[in-house]
Order: sequence, then structure tokens, then C-alpha cells
Amino acid sequence: MADEWWADYSDGTLSAAALKRHGYAGVIRYVTAPSLMNPPGRLRKHTTRAEFDEHRRAGLGQLLVYQDDTTDADGGYDTGVRNARRAQAGADHLGYRGLVFFTNDRPSLPDPATWRAYLDGAASVLGRGRVGAYGFGNAMDAAKGHASLFWQAGRRADVRPHVHIWQDNNHQPVVTDGGRRVTTDRNLILKPLPGIGDGRAPSDALAILTGGTDMLELPAGGGEDWSRIESIPMPSILRAHDLVIAPAYNRAVVVRGLNTWNNQDAPLAGPDVRNPGGQGDLLARNGWDEFTVWEHAGKSFVVPAGVAKIDFAYWSDAPFRIAISPRLI
Repeated sequence: MADEWWADYSDGTLSAAALKRHGYAGVIRYVTAPSLMNPPGRLRKHTTRAEFDEHRRAGLGQLLVYQDDTTDADGGYDTGVRNARRAQAGADHLGYRGLVFFTNDRPSLPDPATWRAYLDGAASVLGRGRVGAYGFGNAMDAAKGHASLFWQAGRRADVRPHVHIWQDNNHQPVVTDGGRRVTTDRNLILKPLPGIGDGRAPSDALAILTGGTDMLELPAGGGEDWSRIESIPMPSILRAHDLVIAPAYNRAVVVRGLNTWNNQDAPLAGPDVRNPGGQGDLLARNGWDEFTVWEHAGKSFVVPAGVAKIDFAYWSDAPFRIAISPRLI
């Protein structure tokens, strides 16, 4: 299997075409609250919605990282809470529901307990499943049990067994994009990125959340006279989303209700989930509009902006998947 490298960089934006020409399959980009992104007179390190969307359309893998300074972790729990809130605001702005790395970006680790508290503060906002840890080997050791994904800097010989991504600090490819030359760090994917829950998804659903399309695997459940109900959070209430129901091979899913709610847990008025072809097929929020989705066909809907979650009632004798992705138009 060929090595898979992802780029991170802190000097403006880069096109997907330029990154792919240099062999990159994905990116790890900086994020913060929209009001704090790329302030004038400072390094323009944060991704933008235009860059994020262009990378997603091009099929690049995507993860985000939050960092104000190399010593962020010294602020402990309260700083973790503050920084995660900023990261969440930026993720909502981008339409991203994946994992965010938090950092101890230096070879030393002054206080392992404070570093763990910093990660715990972030997890109190995002959920443990959406918190990643970045740092050198000592930080990776201390972060076990306090993060879900591990990204290690330093010598490859020092990489811990539980680490998913290694940052090569000795070779920094320069990516040319038009008339610009941007120095990148290259990051080797050491093992498959695991399913990452976000603290709001059903506890027994598998969420694969690395930017772009979110894939939820829902368990079998329901029967002829009862329905399983799962609450499915939307990545962002600020954007419309495509939702695709994909049954397992040679199986079907009987859908009995798709009820939508806003971010204050109030039901939305009027029909609010529709067939993207505009041919009707409107689904009531608080009723039973039963239909069957077959494996060979699937079914796609547009969920408009303003929907925070969907209560999905169904009957299926096999696990199946729901794909959710921000709409481009």
C-alpha cells in the first residue's frame, strides 16, 4: 500500500490541484471563530470557507486543528473550553462536523496533568470523540484516554503505537500555486482514521467524520409493529445539506418518519425535508409517511438550513448508512 501524506501549512490558502500535484491526499487546516480568522497584519494561517469547500469538492481528506500559540495547553481546562468554543464556531461556519486537534506544540511538556485538563476542557464542548491531540511523544503518552486521534511530531523512531498520524519535521515540501510558494509540513497516515463520534450522535451509530461527507451507520432495529428512532444531528444549522439513505446490500429500509427540530429543540413548522428533484415527496415532521428505500436505488433529500437534528424512525433488519454533506448551492 502506497504511503498517504496530508499537508498542513500556515501561509494562506492552497488549491486542491496544487496540493495533489505535490502528492497530498488530504489537509489538516487551522480553524478558529469566524471573527478571529486571519486578522490583518498577522500570519494568514486559517482555512477559509472557499478553500474548505474547494478541497472537499476535489476529494481531499480534511481535518482541522486549533492553535493560538505553542503554549496553549498551559491554560488547562478553562482554556480548553474557550478554544473549543472558538473551534466549534469556526467548524459551524465551514459546515464541518469532524474532529479538531488541540496542541502542545513543543518538545517539552511542563505539566502533563494540565495538558490532560486542557484536552478535557475541549471535550466538554465538542465531546471526546471530536478531540484530537497533537504534540511530541511525551504529549502523546499523556493524552491517552483524553483524546480520540493522535498526531505526533518529532522523530519517526519515537512514534507511539497508538498514534494515527506522524508529522515529518525534517522534510517540508514547498507547494507552488500560481505565483506563490508555500512551505508545508507533510504528515503520514500511519493507520486508518477511526470512526469518530461527536457526542451528539446516537451512541451506537458509527460516525466517519473527516470533513466533507459525514457517514452515519445506523443499527438494525424496528419491526412490523414498532419503530427504532435515532436522533441525527446536522453538521451546521447555517447551511442546507444533502441526506442520502443507503441500505445494505440486498436489503431495504422502511422509513416511517423524519421529524425535524431547530437548535432549541422545537419542531419546525411546515414541510421542511424535500426531494431534491422538486417532485414532491415532502416528509411531514410529526406524522408517519411510510416508504421503503431499496438497496439498488437509495433515496436522497435536501435538508434546508435551520434544521439542527432529525428524528429518524425506521425498520431495518440490517445496519445501513446515511450520508450527510453540505450543499454546494
